Amino acid sequence: TLFGIEYASAVDDKNSLSSELEQFKKQNAALQSENAANKAKAEQNAKDKEQLQSKINALEKENSQLKLTKANKKPNSGKVSTTTTNNNKVVAPKINMSLLTAPNTGSKVCYLTFDDGPDEFMTPKVLDILKENDIKATFFIIGSKAEKYPELVSRIIEEGHLIGCHSWDHKLNFPVLPSEVMCQELAKCEDFIHNLTGKSMLYFRPPCGITNPLVADAVEQMGYHTIGWSIRSLDTKQKKSRGYILNRISKRLHNGAVILLHDRCDGADELLRSLLTLLQENDYDVIPLDDLLGVEVYG
Repeated sequence: TLFGIEYASAVDDKNSLSSELEQFKKQNAALQSENAANKAKAEQNAKDKEQLQSKINALEKENSQLKLTKANKKPNSGKVSTTTTNNNKVVAPKINMSLLTAPNTGSKVCYLTFDDGPDEFMTPKVLDILKENDIKATFFIIGSKAEKYPELVSRIIEEGHLIGCHSWDHKLNFPVLPSEVMCQELAKCEDFIHNLTGKSMLYFRPPCGITNPLVADAVEQMGYHTIGWSIRSLDTKQKKSRGYILNRISKRLHNGAVILLHDRCDGADELLRSLLTLLQENDYDVIPLDDLLGVEVYG
């Protein structure tokens, strides 16, 4: 009997060891499979990195070629990139974002521009305040947002404001995209707005305000007027207080100032209300942007 018990115990121990061995084999197989997958992923990442570097090198080469091509062009060849009116009002050159102001008009006027909208919550509030004060502004529209909130784009136009193109989805790498890809982005935005409103936009503000020869080439192909600003409010900096932003604008106010604002930012409505008070206290009138530029807004 004792032998039987010992034998049975040995059998149980053997079965237990066999079970543990099988589990170990399964775990080992899973680890080997995971290691193989990680190795394959690492190899793919290396290939992707190599392809990305190759694209970057190609873009840099294209950029250099465009610079060389444009440097060899005659100054007044092709389309005229600047326009001066009888009132000495200047349209920004298509590759210059800083020269958009009318400092010699002798009139205390300024122009409000809003980027990155429409926004579901803030844009209606901004429009309400503009309507209360009978003020017209210019909104540079992101196409993908317009697709989400087409009624806001329609309201902007119905209430007498101007609209311009701000690309389809405001890609952060927009300035380094090939020109043909930029044109596709811009055309997609323009087509949507045209189908919605019947208007073909001619005003364009590049994402983040960045220009280079690639952007200039796309703008030329689209027939747009690049619109810059003369006062950047920094309202997108969440850590900046409303007082800081207003003080920044106040220090930079000048005749013909083009002020950059964003109707997507939290508190955009209250900032606008405070800004209008500031402008009124300093005897500035806010008028439509096309009065400054003297060029057509829509094609």
